[in-house]
Amino acid sequence: MFRLEFGKQALGARGGIARCRRVHLGGARGGRAHALDTIYYELVTGLAPGLPRIHPPFNGLVLKSVFDQPIGQKRVTIITMALITRVAIRNFRSFRNLEVKPFCPYTSITGLNNAGKSNVLRALNLFFNEEIEPGKSLDWERDYNIFVSRKQKKEISVEVEFSLPDIFNFPKPLKAVIDIPAVSNNGSFSIKKVWHVQEDLPSIYLNGKSIEDDKAAKGIRGFLSLIKYVYIPHYVSPLKLFDADSVSFIAEALHRLRKGGKKKTGEDSLDNFLGDLRKQIGHLWSEVSTALNRSTGASVELSAELPSSLEELVSNLKLRLSMLYEQNHVIGAELQGAGVQLFTALLLLYSLHRSQPGRSFGWLQAIIWGVEEPENSLHKSLEAEIAAFFQRNARENPRFQFIITTHSEIFAGYSNCIISLKKEGLSEAISTVFQGKDGIREGLKEMGKAGIGIYTEPILTNPTSTIVLVEGKSDKFIVQQALRCLQVPKEQYMVLSPEDLGMHSGGTPNIEKVLDKLSKHFAYRPGNLCILLDWETKEKTYNKIKKLIEKLGDKNKNGFYIVKLDDKNADPKVSKGFKGIERFLSYSYLRKLCEDHSITLVKETKEGVLVIEDPSNYNHGVKSKLQQVYMNDTKLSCESIQPLIKALKPVLKCLNT
Repeated sequence: MFRLEFGKQALGARGGIARCRRVHLGGARGGRAHALDTIYYELVTGLAPGLPRIHPPFNGLVLKSVFDQPIGQKRVTIITMALITRVAIRNFRSFRNLEVKPFCPYTSITGLNNAGKSNVLRALNLFFNEEIEPGKSLDWERDYNIFVSRKQKKEISVEVEFSLPDIFNFPKPLKAVIDIPAVSNNGSFSIKKVWHVQEDLPSIYLNGKSIEDDKAAKGIRGFLSLIKYVYIPHYVSPLKLFDADSVSFIAEALHRLRKGGKKKTGEDSLDNFLGDLRKQIGHLWSEVSTALNRSTGASVELSAELPSSLEELVSNLKLRLSMLYEQNHVIGAELQGAGVQLFTALLLLYSLHRSQPGRSFGWLQAIIWGVEEPENSLHKSLEAEIAAFFQRNARENPRFQFIITTHSEIFAGYSNCIISLKKEGLSEAISTVFQGKDGIREGLKEMGKAGIGIYTEPILTNPTSTIVLVEGKSDKFIVQQALRCLQVPKEQYMVLSPEDLGMHSGGTPNIEKVLDKLSKHFAYRPGNLCILLDWETKEKTYNKIKKLIEKLGDKNKNGFYIVKLDDKNADPKVSKGFKGIERFLSYSYLRKLCEDHSITLVKETKEGVLVIEDPSNYNHGVKSKLQQVYMNDTKLSCESIQPLIKALKPVLKCLNT
């Protein structure tokens, strides 16, 4: 069990977290004790009273407060899990029998046209919302698989397996009806709905067993009501998605007005009331305006056009997207390009849905988006922006899950897993799942081979992020750790070594080859490029790489950088005998590694400085051994690489430009 110790001023929040001195992982939540996952959720979402929004902690890092003071001294592992982990579909549209697993927090479903990708999203919509598409109920003539034998009983089934995060709460009345967690197997359980041609309501199964008791069936339907599934077809006007939830924005704004101590409706003048309401909606939309400014390059402001009477208030909220030009013209959102409309609608929906879980009204606990081919009408950099939006929010908010269908290698490249659907015969389909970094790369290659997309070099998979090109695998590992300690959002950068780009080994000669081989790729991608060189790189090599960068072109901006690590940031107790990135490990960490793993070539002087006894044998006798140890060190902390964290400040300028 992990035990985290909090300082008295750890967070400066009003709630119990600030006063709590220790938190037990998996411990009780009574009183002022919070389980670690709850604290993690409140920190990254900013929903707890008084808690500002910060970037999430990562595996292997010490949790830090917004004041950058340590609030824990134990290494913790945070795992974002998917709510839906498996889906099985029978006799629905193109599927006679399909099982897909696993699903991830952000899942991309790929495949050729007519492979059945959208039918997975429609099946989930039928399961959660009892309709195929918005406004279309189940139609047996249209939705029943025509290749099923006539001898079989005519039925359609959708089974979904769930894995609930610890923050998922059940209302007491629902717990009294059915205790779903009690029937789970290792935290997972399945619910199946079966529709029969002559029956209005589907039969319900829990873990494969039919639920005959009406009270228990009602309890399962009550559980499903805690989950909001939002199906977004590609043909629907993006702003109609927002129009459908306009009343919810008013409700949220009214909630904030009441929470802020405003007078009830009717106790103030209508003008003042609507003015306050407009301000609250503006606060809700402020992050959206900021994101649109960054993505479109224009001065964008969202404003709500409210009705003039209370009778119209709940039915006539209109979204206005203001594009501020020289003469301050206001252009309606419906006149914007399709891509801007889509991005605006997604941002607005997320800002609304993020505020809904946990409210006393409705007890909404989780939200799943099923998005069909979001790449339609998007230029590549906006594709990357929206893909990063899905990736970031799936990571930071454990109540959200994103499932998309796509032909885009960009959307697939940002996802946690790729599900590849392939049709076999007229009514059969097989699925292949690709997970992890290597798996995603293989999934992208399969997309290219199948003709779904075009496989590109990894540098074009995330075209808007900054590439940090380092000299080798060990440099990549430790620089990634340092950037995580600096809480840089993961979608802002990719750390790559020459080995990632087709070279057999690392080193500056292979960096030169990469720059020559992929010069056009670097020159035409919108994201920045930052070359990170070791502190002992010779001036001749530095200048040669600098000239190669200058040949790439300026792209009308300063998009290319070369950073040489400054050994002034190295620990003064670590001598210059340590070459490369290892010079920027802390003295205490290096000393412990050498003692624990018998690296005898490292000695300590009387002055307490670590030196290399035989410099000629450094690479084989010291460097390679150190790399083997720290690249597999599950206890590598921010404190261990503090000198490198300081040395990476110039790299942060590359990321923020």
